[in-house]
Amino acid sequence: MSRSLSSKLIFSINQSKFDDLLRKLEDLSKIGDCLKIKIDKENTLIYAMVGEKIILAFKSYLLKTDEYFIIKELDINLNIIIPSPKKFTKGLGFIKKESPIKLDISYRENDEGEGNVRFVQIKNGKLKLSQPCGEESEIKDIDNNSLNQKLNLKNKKWSFSISGSDFSDIKKLSNINSEGKTLSVEVNKSGVVTISEQSVWDLEVDNIGDHDKVIIFNKSFLGNINENENIDFHVFDSFILNKDVDSNLMISFEQTFED
Repeated sequence: MSRSLSSKLIFSINQSKFDDLLRKLEDLSKIGDCLKIKIDKENTLIYAMVGEKIILAFKSYLLKTDEYFIIKELDINLNIIIPSPKKFTKGLGFIKKESPIKLDISYRENDEGEGNVRFVQIKNGKLKLSQPCGEESEIKDIDNNSLNQKLNLKNKKWSFSISGSDFSDIKKLSNINSEGKTLSVEVNKSGVVTISEQSVWDLEVDNIGDHDKVIIFNKSFLGNINENENIDFHVFDSFILNKDVDSNLMISFEQTFED
């Protein structure tokens, strides 16, 4: 049970980092209908997911707190849950970076000594945006340490890469076949990695050695993969991990093994 005493904290968003922060929040709003922001002195973890007991997809960004926020004193870790994040990010689109961007936060300390934020008001020049926050039950709590353990690359089974141009083609080919819901990643006996939609198209993307495996995942999550010159994928027991400089995207999959 959370303690009833409410406290306030006022700090600012670094204006030079606002566009980057907004892009990340918009990206996460495509994953689920709720996102979480966890702020401590060192790091800010923001994430969204699909699924509760079984997570179908999860994406997170890990940011340096002092690069994105100007906070004089932060003696408590903050948990901010944003319901309807698409509406929230649309409101943030009216922010003018020429004026200070201040956050007025009301929170209650929970039994773990963290601050569960109940309400956020964003003040920017003449504009005020008010955001009631969600309940802790609306999204699973995940801390950075447990996330790092889960995504430790030492535990991956195998990896493959897709060039930026091939990935662009895969997205376009997937959009043509609107009826299909899944994509297959197949590694043949020669180690050639092929992405395909059954009986519609296939594209060779990599050669990694002899693995002889097939995994199947929901193609709707293609839009959540950050595009780069080369895009790396790491295959774990039950999910694919796309790891970027400051982001992680996990997509659950079905798999078959051919011995």
